[in-house]
Amino acid sequence: PLAGRLDWRAQDGRQTYERAVLRGPAMSGRVAGEVDAEDRARLEVEGETDDLAATETVLTRLRRALGNPEAQPAGFAGRGGFRGQWRGTVDWPVFEGRFQGEDIRYAGVDWGRAEWSGTLDTAAEAVVSHPLVLRKGEGEVTWTGRAEIGWFGQRDAIDGRARASAWPAEDLATFMEWDVEATGRVTGEASVRGRRSAPEGEARGEARGGRWYSVPYEVAVVESRWKGRLAEVTRGDVRLGGGRLRFRGSVSDDGVYDGSGEMEDVDLGVFVPAPR
Repeated sequence: PLAGRLDWRAQDGRQTYERAVLRGPAMSGRVAGEVDAEDRARLEVEGETDDLAATETVLTRLRRALGNPEAQPAGFAGRGGFRGQWRGTVDWPVFEGRFQGEDIRYAGVDWGRAEWSGTLDTAAEAVVSHPLVLRKGEGEVTWTGRAEIGWFGQRDAIDGRARASAWPAEDLATFMEWDVEATGRVTGEASVRGRRSAPEGEARGEARGGRWYSVPYEVAVVESRWKGRLAEVTRGDVRLGGGRLRFRGSVSDDGVYDGSGEMEDVDLGVFVPAPR
């Protein structure tokens, strides 16, 4: 159930919200400002929620009730608060401001604490971050740029720069929907453009104390780039099994590998799966 208060007036198609207060289970919000005769919004917004997923569901229903049957939730979960402006239209809001959250989950990943300033454009299904900072345990990720949050392979454009410090490798692989099994703590930076489903860019990262599939490693340094249907490792340097593995190569979207490598003083037992 929702409750609240609305102080509202209208003249010549212009609507003025002197105060609109909305309260519901684990959520509260305030809106003040104007909507003109062409449905353009100039509103100040404040909101707090203990359940982002439930709040998104409520707001999506409200937008549909206001005449936008295509409104969809963005898919975030967690808790937090937003302060900023509502621009765009009532049907297709553009939110600009600051958000702080805890236990944030998106795209199958638990991102921990979040601090964000930027713009969310619901019509374009795009988020512009300047920046987004995520913290989980000892890990931190900073992202500056634009990312579409629509269907993977359709509305998933991306353009920006990311930096990571001691972040779980499996989280990054899950978010990018890479079909790999990797663990460890990643520190590095990347420049990404194109689409999440077909990214282009360059990256340099160092991972520590993880596994690549079933093979444990101590430290792995990888420099890579992606373009079109090809992902290329321009430099790979891994310490494992008491020795060193160096490699370079590429893999296509069709699963065609081409590469070379050399090992020095590596105990081959590291490649043998541990008995269950």
